[in-house]
Amino acid sequence: MTDLDVVRSYAVDWSDRFHGSPTCVVRVRSRDEVVTVLERSADLGFPVVAQGGNTGLVGATMAPPGSVILNLSGLNDMVENDDGSLVAGAGCTIASVQDAASRLGKVFGLDLASRDSATVGGAFNTNAGGMYAAYWGPMRDQVTGVEAVMADGTVVSTIDGNAEAAWGVDPVAVLAGSEGTLAVVTALKLRLRAPVTETTVIMAGFDSVEAAAQMAVGVPGVMAGELLGETEMETVIERGGLARPMAPHRWYLLIEIESGSVDSLQIDGDAVVGSSLWAYRERITESIDGLGVPYKFDVVVPPARLDDLHADLSRLLAPNRLFMFGHLLRSNAHFNVVPPHREATVPDEVDQLVLDAVEKAGGSAAGEHGVGRAKAVRARDSLPPGRRDLIDALKRALDPDGRLNPGAGAAR
Repeated sequence: MTDLDVVRSYAVDWSDRFHGSPTCVVRVRSRDEVVTVLERSADLGFPVVAQGGNTGLVGATMAPPGSVILNLSGLNDMVENDDGSLVAGAGCTIASVQDAASRLGKVFGLDLASRDSATVGGAFNTNAGGMYAAYWGPMRDQVTGVEAVMADGTVVSTIDGNAEAAWGVDPVAVLAGSEGTLAVVTALKLRLRAPVTETTVIMAGFDSVEAAAQMAVGVPGVMAGELLGETEMETVIERGGLARPMAPHRWYLLIEIESGSVDSLQIDGDAVVGSSLWAYRERITESIDGLGVPYKFDVVVPPARLDDLHADLSRLLAPNRLFMFGHLLRSNAHFNVVPPHREATVPDEVDQLVLDAVEKAGGSAAGEHGVGRAKAVRARDSLPPGRRDLIDALKRALDPDGRLNPGAGAAR
């Protein structure tokens, strides 16, 4: 596709903040078509930026001039295996895999609020965590085999192999979190799990993030622990049409726990129970996005440092508005900075201000959303020399011409 308006629609990220300028978009329907594109790329030298559901938030869609966006959403076939696993094309959405698992009496261990758009290929390339990562692990723990097309068009696959074979280099481990910079992932063999028989969803209120973490961290049977504050609660109630679930508190922790382990939770204050409480967490992003173009940060910060960090950033970012929520059991916080009114814009200097503060608090600038182009320089600078050399060596070995997603990730 070369129509300018169509290309632009693929070259902008979910937040409308990052815009690329590719020459065209190629929507593929098979692995062989991916091979053809990469062989042509090797012959002619044009860069290739692989794309899934385009739900990324770190500039992965900022395809450089002269590049081709390779949209993989058409790779959406699924095949059930006799061993209980599921082979899914990279373009399958998280929701479609969850539905397939449910029909088989199983569950898929990854869940994201963007499940209807985000794809398994994209989740694998960022090694996404999601709501249940503290229980089931991140995306790489849901994958036992991978099929990928290398920069020269060669196909590598471990989908038909024995997942228990432990010898040699594991392509799953190499490619998980590589953000399309080492190969184009076309299919994944997914691990499905037996469902938890019964769970209970609880929302409890706290005066501090640290108190919320102390209640849930290390408690057996806790499957999810999602943090949101009163600012986020008020926004979801106002813009999402939800009723207030409980009396106002500074912070709220949404917990899903195996019902047999509920008594292990020490809840001293206000709490409510009900599976519908998930709506207050899942509607945060859409409620915030309606307030203006947000600057989104996905970071890792020790829970004990989040109260002070949130207070410092709220002061430094004014008059812009700060929203904070995330996966507390994984120390994974999402900061969204929104302009004071819809017509205003957040200054670019906010990037450095927020990430400097995160690192000063002992955190990491990148969590489950990947590095993309937005955090590439900072991520590289934060790596110890040995790890940086290893990443660079992998890049040179697998993509010597630098044609796969150039500028993304920490490798150079």
